[in-house]
Amino acid sequence: MKKVKEYVANNEEETKEIAREIFLNEIQKTLEKERKREKEKDKDKEKNKNEDENKEENKNYVLNIILNGDLASGKTKFVEGILEYFKLENEISSPTFTIVNEYIKDEKFNFFGKDFLFTLNHFDVYRLSDSSEFYDSGLLEYIVEDETKGKIDKIKVNLIEWGLEIEDVFNKDFVLVDIKKLDLNKRKITVLERE
Repeated sequence: MKKVKEYVANNEEETKEIAREIFLNEIQKTLEKERKREKEKDKDKEKNKNEDENKEENKNYVLNIILNGDLASGKTKFVEGILEYFKLENEISSPTFTIVNEYIKDEKFNFFGKDFLFTLNHFDVYRLSDSSEFYDSGLLEYIVEDETKGKIDKIKVNLIEWGLEIEDVFNKDFVLVDIKKLDLNKRKITVLERE
């Protein structure tokens, strides 16, 4: 994995601010990456004129962010920072026993000047021993691309605490946020991506 950026947070508020910055940066990267793929597909369609030229398909984007760190390193605080962006900070609860909390489901949000149906899931897979338990629990539906088509593009973001234990589930399609506790309040937050 390649280190993209490293931050130092001196307190919980800074951790939450950094979380929001990372979240928005990764949403933007995901959209740009998918737009590049779509341009390549469009070039291929141009070569094969058999496609219906007026057919406009909506896009479904998935962003998986694995949160790695020791107990009490700030993973849930990181999620809280993202929830604050949506004014949902009072909804935060660690899904240690439920495994997943679905905070937002297909609600309309605007990112970078465009409306999307947005879904935000928060996983805590600490209690799972391996990815087979993830599959057996029926949780795959939360992380895969939504195949339903609508009138608006969709973005699904999955925040996964302890996700390195089941990283094979994500088929290398994730961003890793590593959180290290430097002292009582100070954290080093490193963003890593696949090369």
